[in-house]
Amino acid sequence: MIGNDCMWIFGDGNQTMSCNSVTNTYLNPGCYDVTLIVTSPDGCVGTNTLTNYICVHPDPVADFTWTPQQPTILNSEVQFTDLSTGASTYNWDIAGLATATSANPIFNFMNQDTGQYQVCLTVTSINGCVHDTCKLITLFDEFLIYVPNAFTPDGDGVNDIFLPSVVGIDPLRYEFMIFNRWGELIFETSHKQIGWDGTHKGMTVKEDVYVWKIKLKEALTGKERTYTGHVTLLK
Repeated sequence: MIGNDCMWIFGDGNQTMSCNSVTNTYLNPGCYDVTLIVTSPDGCVGTNTLTNYICVHPDPVADFTWTPQQPTILNSEVQFTDLSTGASTYNWDIAGLATATSANPIFNFMNQDTGQYQVCLTVTSINGCVHDTCKLITLFDEFLIYVPNAFTPDGDGVNDIFLPSVVGIDPLRYEFMIFNRWGELIFETSHKQIGWDGTHKGMTVKEDVYVWKIKLKEALTGKERTYTGHVTLLK
């Protein structure tokens, strides 16, 4: 086309002047008409339009949610719900524990430890475009508390420590206190693994009934709770 002027109109608002090979980047999905206008040195004009010549397919978007949002070791079955757009096929990787190809799989985290599990969904569109997303699911302990009503700190290695059992709490929000009958604080700790050995200021206290108090925060619900009771120290 030596001596001619060539204009390409790409249908997306872009155009260029060239009688050689041309390129155009389409930023939005859809089908576009492409027009070539050629003007000869004599001013003659020729036009050719190819209707819907270029079709740009949208990328799929992977997304999902799950129920219950806070599964526990006792309520461990999770229903995944696909929220993707433009997806034709599905590939799930459930924390390396299982895979699935259905849109809305179910998985039971039974016998798994508490903690976070990464679940990934990869979707493919009918045109072969791929997108993936990963989310963390937290498996919680059920909240449980058990407090003995007596202990015998006599050094025989049996029931020597007064230690409440608490599960499913925020370890940073735990207080355990012991008071004597006059309300004097004689023991406290913020570690749930540490119990009272029946001493105060390095001396073994007398056989008596003592008041305990526990302040804690549930990990699952975030609720602040306070418990009080009595424990008998026997020798």
